[in-house]
Amino acid sequence: MKIFFKPFAAALVAMALLSSGAYAQTVEAIQKRGKIVIGMDQTIPPYGLLDEKREPAGYDADVARAIGKGLGVQVEFVQVAGPTRIPALLTNQVDIVVATLGMSPERANQVWFSMPYGSVDVVFISKAANKIANAGDTGGKRIGVVRGGIQDTSFTPLAPKNATIVRFDDDATVGQALLAGQVDAVVTASQWAAEFIKRNAAAKIEVKFTVRQSPYGIGVRKGEIDILQWMNQFVAFMKITGELDQISRRWIGTPLTNLPVW
Repeated sequence: MKIFFKPFAAALVAMALLSSGAYAQTVEAIQKRGKIVIGMDQTIPPYGLLDEKREPAGYDADVARAIGKGLGVQVEFVQVAGPTRIPALLTNQVDIVVATLGMSPERANQVWFSMPYGSVDVVFISKAANKIANAGDTGGKRIGVVRGGIQDTSFTPLAPKNATIVRFDDDATVGQALLAGQVDAVVTASQWAAEFIKRNAAAKIEVKFTVRQSPYGIGVRKGEIDILQWMNQFVAFMKITGELDQISRRWIGTPLTNLPVW
């Protein structure tokens, strides 16, 4: 299987993030500072977007603001993309990441995850004319994914050897590549796919199959047990009170799904 790498700025971003402007090891340190710095992707509606006032909105934004309220501090948002979520956390540019960060053993080697606060289905989309029913039918196809995202890690191991995985920096770029014919199909989150298909009805794109379910958690630096414990209790409280269900209904349009706990 050939793997094409599109030019991207992730390496430059990582170099630029070597300062320690957001570093906080404990909940008390965050509260003393009076703000929490949260990495969020504002380009993947309905999870993250900018509203008419150019303010962060969406599922992740509501969760992030609830975290700030629970801590009694202001929230400062930092824009991150799929490939820069973990680097932004590891280089101390953000205190936590609330950006649909899907869980995987590989990522768990780098960061800690809170209990899941949401979940998405990873789906395969392509034009209706393409007869694709499963991963085995994608031989000879060019499939667009977000580099290093759960779309990439969940589908790439399933792809036939003669399929070509084309990696991009974010979902918006992947979608444009599909519309432009640069790729034959895209692997992405189900809610993003639904919005994309609706906005581009003339292109006659449809969901071909579901690759897997992907729970996502709040990303925390390894070793910061105090912050991790607080985030776990926060997620549990949001589920018990029904606030997380309300956020899901508001942005996803469905009740909160059953999520793993530990």
